[in-house]
Amino acid sequence: PYTTLFRSLADLLYKASKAKENKEKAEAAIEADQKFLATLEKDCKEEEIAYQDRLKVRTQEIIALSETLTILTDDDARELYDKTMSLLQVDASQTASGRALQRSVQHIAEVARKNGNTVLAALAVRMQLDAFTKVKELIDKMVAELKQQQTDEIAQRDWCIAELDKTNLTLEAKYDLQANLMAKIEDLTTTIDTLTKDIKAKMEEIAEMQTQMKRASETREAESEIGRASCRER
Repeated sequence: PYTTLFRSLADLLYKASKAKENKEKAEAAIEADQKFLATLEKDCKEEEIAYQDRLKVRTQEIIALSETLTILTDDDARELYDKTMSLLQVDASQTASGRALQRSVQHIAEVARKNGNTVLAALAVRMQLDAFTKVKELIDKMVAELKQQQTDEIAQRDWCIAELDKTNLTLEAKYDLQANLMAKIEDLTTTIDTLTKDIKAKMEEIAEMQTQMKRASETREAESEIGRASCRER
């Protein structure tokens, strides 16, 4: 009878050991994910601040270039450029379109200086030296590059957000697993305690039975000895 109890206890102890092992693995995985999440949150927060700063700069630069393109494609400005090889060859202040072109050059130079953009600063210089078609080509190219940079940065920002969401979901699933394992361990521990008590009680019962059997045997032996002694006396 108590052999079966011992087998049940051994089985429960094994299950509890495996459950504890799985719980430790889950806790280690959670710890690693928490560290990764903390690093990711820090990096993404820094990236978000940098992104907003870059967005502000890129927006200023794109607006300045777009406004300049609008001025350059104006009919009067085109006519002014067509008559000359560059702005330096005419007194641009003599016409409204000329003054607008000069203001656009100054605006681009100011944005370049403010944002530390050497490429934009170089464009401000080339606008005064190069022909219309070359200037327009350069501006078109710069606008396209700036917009592509913004697209790439938005993609990086979206990746950061997606990774944060994914990691949080992974952690939630592991927290659930950890809770389930802890509940299982608690249940197994309770069962083990109960079974251990049952085994102890059963063994005490068996020990008591063995004691009683020994006493009964000793009593019978004593009675037999008395009987044999009586026979010898007769």
